Amino acid sequence: MGNAVGMQLPGKPAKSTEKKSWKRLSAYRTAHMATIRMRGGGLWDTPRDDRQPWKKILKDAADEFEDFLIGMQRVENDVEKRDEFREMMQGKIPHMHIKRNGNEVWVFVSSTFTDTKMERDLLMEDVYPFLREFCRKIGLDFNVVDLRWGIRRVLANSHQATSICLAEVQRCRKTSIGPFFVGILGNKYGWRPIPRIIESKTFMTFMLYMQNSTSRDAADDNAIELLKEWYRLDTNSLEPEFVLQPITNKFLNYDKNNSDDIKGWNDTFDILQKAIFSAIMFSELSQDTKMELTRSITEGEIMEAIDEKSEQKRCFFFDRDLRSFDAQQASKIGYVDMVHGNVDANASRKLEQLKSTIWNNLQESNLNRYKMEFKPSNEEMSNNPENKKALKTFCDKFCEYMVDSIKNGAAEHRSTMNNSVYAEVVNHSVFARERAEMFSGRESILEEIMTYLKQESGKKPFVLHGVGGSGKTSVLAKVFSKSLTRWDTMAADERPVHIVRFIGVTPESSNIRDLLYSVCRQLSYVLKINPSSVQGDYKHLEEKFMQLLQKATSSMPFVIFIDSLDQLSDDNEGRDLHWLPCNLPPFVHMIVTVRPNAGGCLAASKNVVKSKEYFLEILPPDEADTNSMIDLLLAKENRTVSSQQKKVIIGAHKDGKPTPLFLKLACDIAKSWHSYTDESECTLADTVNGLINQLFNELEEIHGQTLVKRALGYITAAKTGLSANELLDVLSCDEIVLDDCFEFHIPPIRRLPSLLWTRLRLDLGSYIVEGGADDVVVYRWYHRLFHEVARQRYLSENDQFLHQSLAHYFMGRWANVPKPFRDKKTNEPNIANRRLPLQPLVVVSRKGKMNNDRFNLRKLTELPYHLIKAGMWTECEKELCTIPWIRAKCKTGRSYQLVLELAEASAKAENSPTLRDFYRLVRANIQMFQAHSELICQQALNEPDASVCTSAAMDYIRERSNTMNCLLDLSKNQTVNSEVMTLQHTAAVKLCKFSPSAKYLATVSGEDTFKVWRVASGALEMTLECSAMKVEFPSSCHWVCCLTRTGIYVYGLGTGGFPKGKLSMCIETDVDHLATMLIPKSCKIIYIVSYGRLITYRVPSGNVVKKIELKCRPKCVALAPNEKWLVMANKTVVLWDISKQQEVKTFGANNLKTNLTGSFLAFSLDSRRVLGILPNGTYRWNTAGTNPEPIGDRLSLNCQQGQAVISQNLDYVASMDGQDSTLRILKFQKSGATWTYLKGHTAPVSSCSFERSQNDTTIVATGSEDQSVRIWDSRDLSTENFARGVTHSHAIENCIFSPDGTSAVTVASNKTTYFWQTNVSPPTVTRVLASETSCHVKRIGCVSENNMFVVGFCGDQAIDIWNTAASTTSANSMTINCKHKLVPFASPTFFFVHFSRSGLNAYLSTGNRPGVLFCMSVMASCMVDEWKSCPDIFPADVYESDLRDFKHGDNQKIVSAVMNKDGDRLATLSVIVPENQSAAMLADVDIQGTLSFTIWSPSYSRILKKCTLGNTFSRAHQLGFLGPNVLVFYQKISRSAKENKECVVQVLEYDSMNIIYEQSITANYDRIFVKPKTSVTISDEKKLLDTLMLGYVEQDMLHLAELDSTKDATKYCYKSIDITSFDLSRDRRSVIAGFQNGSVRFLRFVNIR
Repeated sequence: MGNAVGMQLPGKPAKSTEKKSWKRLSAYRTAHMATIRMRGGGLWDTPRDDRQPWKKILKDAADEFEDFLIGMQRVENDVEKRDEFREMMQGKIPHMHIKRNGNEVWVFVSSTFTDTKMERDLLMEDVYPFLREFCRKIGLDFNVVDLRWGIRRVLANSHQATSICLAEVQRCRKTSIGPFFVGILGNKYGWRPIPRIIESKTFMTFMLYMQNSTSRDAADDNAIELLKEWYRLDTNSLEPEFVLQPITNKFLNYDKNNSDDIKGWNDTFDILQKAIFSAIMFSELSQDTKMELTRSITEGEIMEAIDEKSEQKRCFFFDRDLRSFDAQQASKIGYVDMVHGNVDANASRKLEQLKSTIWNNLQESNLNRYKMEFKPSNEEMSNNPENKKALKTFCDKFCEYMVDSIKNGAAEHRSTMNNSVYAEVVNHSVFARERAEMFSGRESILEEIMTYLKQESGKKPFVLHGVGGSGKTSVLAKVFSKSLTRWDTMAADERPVHIVRFIGVTPESSNIRDLLYSVCRQLSYVLKINPSSVQGDYKHLEEKFMQLLQKATSSMPFVIFIDSLDQLSDDNEGRDLHWLPCNLPPFVHMIVTVRPNAGGCLAASKNVVKSKEYFLEILPPDEADTNSMIDLLLAKENRTVSSQQKKVIIGAHKDGKPTPLFLKLACDIAKSWHSYTDESECTLADTVNGLINQLFNELEEIHGQTLVKRALGYITAAKTGLSANELLDVLSCDEIVLDDCFEFHIPPIRRLPSLLWTRLRLDLGSYIVEGGADDVVVYRWYHRLFHEVARQRYLSENDQFLHQSLAHYFMGRWANVPKPFRDKKTNEPNIANRRLPLQPLVVVSRKGKMNNDRFNLRKLTELPYHLIKAGMWTECEKELCTIPWIRAKCKTGRSYQLVLELAEASAKAENSPTLRDFYRLVRANIQMFQAHSELICQQALNEPDASVCTSAAMDYIRERSNTMNCLLDLSKNQTVNSEVMTLQHTAAVKLCKFSPSAKYLATVSGEDTFKVWRVASGALEMTLECSAMKVEFPSSCHWVCCLTRTGIYVYGLGTGGFPKGKLSMCIETDVDHLATMLIPKSCKIIYIVSYGRLITYRVPSGNVVKKIELKCRPKCVALAPNEKWLVMANKTVVLWDISKQQEVKTFGANNLKTNLTGSFLAFSLDSRRVLGILPNGTYRWNTAGTNPEPIGDRLSLNCQQGQAVISQNLDYVASMDGQDSTLRILKFQKSGATWTYLKGHTAPVSSCSFERSQNDTTIVATGSEDQSVRIWDSRDLSTENFARGVTHSHAIENCIFSPDGTSAVTVASNKTTYFWQTNVSPPTVTRVLASETSCHVKRIGCVSENNMFVVGFCGDQAIDIWNTAASTTSANSMTINCKHKLVPFASPTFFFVHFSRSGLNAYLSTGNRPGVLFCMSVMASCMVDEWKSCPDIFPADVYESDLRDFKHGDNQKIVSAVMNKDGDRLATLSVIVPENQSAAMLADVDIQGTLSFTIWSPSYSRILKKCTLGNTFSRAHQLGFLGPNVLVFYQKISRSAKENKECVVQVLEYDSMNIIYEQSITANYDRIFVKPKTSVTISDEKKLLDTLMLGYVEQDMLHLAELDSTKDATKYCYKSIDITSFDLSRDRRSVIAGFQNGSVRFLRFVNIR
């Protein structure tokens, strides 16, 4: 790790004498980075993605494709109308032309090798990287098959070049989206190999011709003998054939580059080629056969590509014309075909015929001719200016062809496969078709299953089970096919609906949620129900699945096939099969397969189905089936074996009972046996694992041990498999692989030739399958046994290196960066760019119509796994501990996976505060982050300042200050919060209990709701109704036991054969309220102590194993973990031997004589100590020996102080008095006992549990009457029982800042009003504002400019005024009293209060006169002045009140009013109400009417300006002055859908009353905030936007946004507590928020503009 230039490279160990050579790498690297983009003869100064128009094409790729997707709805609907779509949804076996879905582009590039070097190198350097990135932008994966280099001697030795090339062309045509073939032709026809395989009849025909030739001479005789020597008859082919023998059969050192052997084979080849081609041309063979046997590899590739007329539009050709061409000169540089030193005229003729065929068959738009000047050397060719220009044009045209074809292909692909359900159905149906084709025999099994399907209703699911490799998948596929065949004669809508899923074949079938989602949507299409009614929530899907099954009828039965239930992921505990129906609705059949001893699935299925008649074990095939399977498997490969070889296959298995997987492996090995293969070479291992190892041995011998070991090692090490590009990229960075593969020739680019992996993949056959992961097609093992063998074989020694290499790849360590290596020949250090793609976290970032980013899903999945496996903790901190990473994981639905990854990393990494801090952050907020990923930075910012998370958040904000704001919590605690996470109940929590190792947490609420949570992630596992008074888990965590007053109940947790949430054991019996329960390590029995008896029950049968009568009915009892003792408290504390049923000793307790009811007892984990909390204190005793006296001093904690909970190892005791929301915990240490405190609950703590987590840390769970469960980390327990000053205890009803923002006032629902000083840290309450006893201040009207006076509205009849400078009511109090002023109006509606030159005035309307605004003088100016000078003396209320009114009209209702800062203009907004709604004027409801705006002179109640703003249904009205102009704000609501709210912001110019600015926003904003002292004119729109901020609260979320800003809305949430009130300071830099639980948070904007 670290800087790779400093890493030791493959080769000789680094020595001190080599330091100088390594220092030179710095200069090499600098020069390389300067020229890396200019390779290819210096044609370009910049890479393609930096050149126009390509830069724009790449930039716009995602947005253009997004526009297409938006318009896809119409196309998708058209797809649903097609017959093919309906038939596939009904379950029809797909036609052969329908293939499985993939998002890959595969382009085969064909040309002759030596004469197109310039073109291919340029494509590799300049074009392919661009196309790869272009495809990535639109969600595709670009791959090139370039077989020009990388052909090792071993490949030539086996004569496989032709077959591999043709197979790759076929595969590209089958799998590629868009283009699949590009041909580049020049003046060379290409190499013509002699056939590796010749049909026996053909071979004998031209051999007969040669033998009977009248011109036969000695050379012909030699040729005939060579043919007989090199071609051998193989009758193991279904059609006998002659096979060309490997070169090393005679020339033993050919593959070791021996010059004599190479010359010997070349001479032999020339003789054979001349003889064969001559004989073929003159023999009586068909013209097609002659062409096929004598054509070049290049022509074979091209003809294979254009063979299908419909696919020709996906092929492209370039024809290069060389001017001044000189054949003799060209022969020297490989630009023309030569034979015996002369130009090959026959090859030239064939080339012209080939070009003519291409130009006559393909459309002109797919053909391109370009001209170059011929020069006698490659260097002169590449340096010629005209050639450079031509090569540029060639690359541009190639790129243009590919971009256009890929876009069209992607569009066509999406039009047919954009429907995710259709794509899923196709994938599984094609898989079923492929597997059914490989099936033979086993008729008795098929008949039994078909008997089940022929019943009118299945009644219960039918379960096929068998060991791995027994053929369950193939049986299921065959039954699916046979069932469909029964109904072939009927129309699609008249036969049963067939649904098939093979779990794990696609990403959407790998977990139970996605599986049920796709099945339910398929059923919805069939039933003509809107598929959008199927929601993604898992609980909904379980219910929806059953609802849809019940819609089956006699005319439309359902037949459902689901394979490999044991392969379901752990998500939603799918393998516990709680989703599988116990009883099927009428007319429904369901067949599932499961492997025993895998995830408890078979046991779970037995718990669900229960009837043995619905289970069928798939046993190994009998002798007849074995024979037929061998014949079929070999016939599929056009092979057979001799009788003796067949005996070897049949007799190979050690038990004589080969499974289908064993037979398949054996046949795949045996298919390479020829009829002439020596018997000693026909050997097979006797187990499946042995055959897999044998297969690997053969692959290593053929392809090289290094390549096979690394390639298969990387695939096995990957979490979800690797795509072709990923594997080639990683192998291209593996110097050991490259040095091994570049045997005799080093290619121009240091990358692994794709041909090498292609050959290996072909030889792996079906054992490496293409599956889906993260929208990419990846290679992974066909069967788990291959994965196990490969892991043991290839990862046991190189595990860390492989994971490290994969981690570097997904980090982008070598992307566009030269990687160092040591030259194989000179051992000198060097560097080379490997053409690896960048690995950004966000592949496409945009805010278009779909407003979504495209994330690098492969990086999100693979990188954490490899970093942790490789122990790369520094890189873990750098990559995983960032705000963007957490956001990406949460935005892509991987939030719980994120928690588990950080948990594992922080537990394994020693001394990593960064990982620990981020784990704390994510774990504590995971539910919030899952729903609101935009809050990640906000929550990180509000960690303690010393936390790494805070600095990460500040850096994140600094980089994005133009697009975001965040709020810094000035009230936050600067010490590490011990709280890990909060879990919500719907009632007070009365019990919580951890499982061993804290995997689960069980909680019980007062409404008898029993929940089980996964502690690592906070995910809710299950919810049941159970009034448990005690809960215990076994160490296996397969189930949980609940003890109630009426019995004992065991519920499964989804593993070990115990279905999640299902009642596995029920014993109805009366249970003592003091009963105790213990589950020993065996997990097979339960001990219960109740009513003076110790009873042992067996799980899951519930049978009583033993009953023991105790000596008394204990008031308290504990069972020792060693199952040997009980400790009981009655009148004394007694240690009792269970097996001997006798007292061991009575513990001393300072001669305590009282009754011990309410005491608490516990054993240590090793059963050596007992701790007791008794009425007179806390004691500890030893169980060993005869000494009954306590250890050490007695502690003062006693059981009379409330409930106590003792930790497992007696190191913590929690004390709960039922009154305090702060939990006291006594911590025992060597130095003594210390009190610690947990503060966070808002109501009394009622329950507690301790447990040691997997990283050996004690964690604490607490349940409270505040309906929450909180989990805490004991490492951060506080030793201070602090409460920061005065705080509210009830919901905040109103909060407001003072004008200068240095003070604030909060009002709570329990009649408490506090005055805060906000310019200190943390903000502190300095005054408690008291009101009249009968008065309840609900809203603060204002705080005076000098912060001296606070005015509040007391109910609906009075105004309270406080002077904050007044003395408190007592020396130790902060309370001050108010001036209480009655309002002489009935049901007033207060708009605002205002301090002016005349004093304090209140503006209000009344319920019976809603169209009149009254201005009432509350305090005259002289009273205000008098109170200022004498704060402790209320001024006498002797002045007459001044009352003015502002009449708007009887049909109007005033909805808002505001005064300007000078007090000389009053603005009002009223609604002109129609007569038919006059009653609504008197009610406090939203009404419809014309908005009327008026500006008044406050002194004279005279109208200065007036206008109307339109008729609308509106609410949340607000006015504000912007200098002389006025701001109007309101919400416009649709009558039909009140949730669709539109916020309207208008600015009216005072002089003209014209609207100079208007903005409508579809959002829930209901408040607007204006900077004071702001004047806006018509040209000041930018200043206006900087002046206004909108805000609203939605439950627990505060939303704030600058008007029309490019910045995202600022959001704030605090522990998911509902926000009840908020306010902004006038300078808009500070926020105060009040919460439902009485909390008040003071916030400040970070980096606000």
